[in-house]
Order: sequence, then C-alpha cells, then structure tokens
Amino acid sequence: MPGVVIASPFPFPDHEATAYVVVYQEQDTEDQGPIPIVLYDGLAIYDEKSKIVYGKDSKQISLSGMLIIHGDVQALDGKIAFQGFVQIGKEKKQIYAVRKPKLLGVIYSTEVDLL
Repeated sequence: MPGVVIASPFPFPDHEATAYVVVYQEQDTEDQGPIPIVLYDGLAIYDEKSKIVYGKDSKQISLSGMLIIHGDVQALDGKIAFQGFVQIGKEKKQIYAVRKPKLLGVIYSTEVDLL
C-alpha cells in the first residue's frame, strides 16, 4: 500500500503548496540494491532557505531546503522515519530528516529536511 497519505481535518494553506514533488523511499534488497518506491506524488510547500545544523558527532551539515506536505505520509512497514530522496522538477535531493508535528493529537503535516 505505497503512497498512503492520511489527510488532517485541520485547515492547511493549500494556496502555498505550489511545488510539484515526488517523494521516494529507498527499500534495501539483498541482491538488487536499494529500490525506490513512491510514497507521495503531488503538491507541497517548498522552502529553499538553506540552514546549517549540527549532526550527532558535532559535524556541520548544510541543509538545502524543506518540504511541507499536508497530512501524514506513511512509510512502508509502518516506519515513522524513512530514507530516500525527493524529486522537485528535474532536481533530486536526499532526505536528511522527517518530522510529523501534531495538533491536538492529529498529525497535521509531514516536514522533510533536504540535503
């Protein structure tokens, strides 16, 4: 059941979602390497503002942007976070982190930090 998005009942600024994106999860296989599987295909809010964060081992990591997708993008096998990449137009960007903020106990959106 790839590509499942659970919509939030709360209002979302759909007029700001202007970037057409495809989110892929890379699923590891033993003999073929990672296989990309489409999790989300649609419009999202894309912020190209770059920022610098510090990783677990105190290394600087430069993030190239952030995506905000309305609702809860479900990963395969019931995982909360996932590895993969995002295709924005002809550009491919790796996923650094996935956050799912809640509003009154309901996941409002899926935020994806990009490398």
